Amino acid sequence: MIWTPTYLEWRGWWPSVQTSPACRSTPLMRGPLVGLTEEELLDVTAGLPVDAGHPRPRFTITTPLEHVVHPGARRAVSILQDLRRRARTVTPSLVLEEAAERFLVRPLLAARERDNSARAAANVEVIIERSRAYDVKGLSAFVRDIGRDWRTNAPYTEGRADSDGDAIEIITIHSAKGLEWPVVIPINTGTQLRRREKLVHRTSDNSLHWLMGDVVPPGLAGALAADDESQARERERLWYVACTRARDLLAIPRLREASDASWARIVPLALHEVPVTDPQHFVPGSRSPDEVVPQEQTRAVFDKERDIIAAASIPVTWQRPSDHDSDRAILTDAVPADTDGADVVAVHIPVGAGRIRGLVLHKLMEEVLTGEVSDTIAVLRRRAHVLIEQLASLAEANEGMPLPDEVAKTAARAWKLPEVATLRAHLRAEVSV
Repeated sequence: MIWTPTYLEWRGWWPSVQTSPACRSTPLMRGPLVGLTEEELLDVTAGLPVDAGHPRPRFTITTPLEHVVHPGARRAVSILQDLRRRARTVTPSLVLEEAAERFLVRPLLAARERDNSARAAANVEVIIERSRAYDVKGLSAFVRDIGRDWRTNAPYTEGRADSDGDAIEIITIHSAKGLEWPVVIPINTGTQLRRREKLVHRTSDNSLHWLMGDVVPPGLAGALAADDESQARERERLWYVACTRARDLLAIPRLREASDASWARIVPLALHEVPVTDPQHFVPGSRSPDEVVPQEQTRAVFDKERDIIAAASIPVTWQRPSDHDSDRAILTDAVPADTDGADVVAVHIPVGAGRIRGLVLHKLMEEVLTGEVSDTIAVLRRRAHVLIEQLASLAEANEGMPLPDEVAKTAARAWKLPEVATLRAHLRAEVSV
């Protein structure tokens, strides 16, 4: 990853700000957040009272504000002293968040970084977010760990801006997994592969192998071969990840002088077979402003376009195969009172017809199919009575409950249908996934 200068501006916040007459000032006072010059720092140090125990005055975070003559330095020391007192009672993330607000970190980065201001601000948020893990350890532990990472150049994921626009992102292949960009250019592929570790771990038997002086263990050669094969496959997978991140264009640089032990030689890309692209052949085309088309739509045109859309649209219908069964009775809600002597056959509507009856009926059919209950009327009636009591709480107001005898007889009749009886040995109950 690439660290921006933002981190340097945070280093001086804790635990002290020191400036000796030799101008060994911290990055905070000399950086863009305070912006003191060497001459101004010398003037601040020269204006400090001389202590009998320390003949050389020191400008630190504990310097009394009345001794600081420069207004900018006095303001910075005042903020630092206040943050130092609060650091004993609040979490490190709150201290850093307040410091960012009082030192105007985000506005200064926006004015200083310009096109990279979004990335710089994102890095500030990364540091604040990282400090949240030190709510118990404290600010001193956070400063110690982040200072160690800075000295050892430890890699850390850089902040990502919310809207990148036309910005160029430099990101590792591991961090690019699952992401895509319009154009991808693999860089630094000419670097050498990492040297082999002294200890070789063979995963097949979970054993360690290493060379002790001039003594070569018998299994070292096999472990080295297995490790080489594993590393080669892993590097090929990383190349696949890098090449599949591009949506529109993948540009792979041709490194003629790259050694065989570099990333550029892991996969035979056969770039010499690709024709050379001469950018001089690309002529930027002229673009004329779009013509304004007047709106001339009439009612007839609207109706015609609506019919075209309706004809091209596929209607979605809910398929209910049981609606077309030959044994399905047509239910009527009522019989006319005045029949004029005509013969009228009143169709019997099951009591409690609705969702609860359907649930009980389907549950009975399922339990018969799984062998939990038999298909006799007496057994089905007892089981239907239990199921109806369990589902009574789901009934709406004024909704009639199904009768156990009617449901049991319906389930028994269903199993005796010729079509069902023929396939009964091959039927299986539905399983919810």
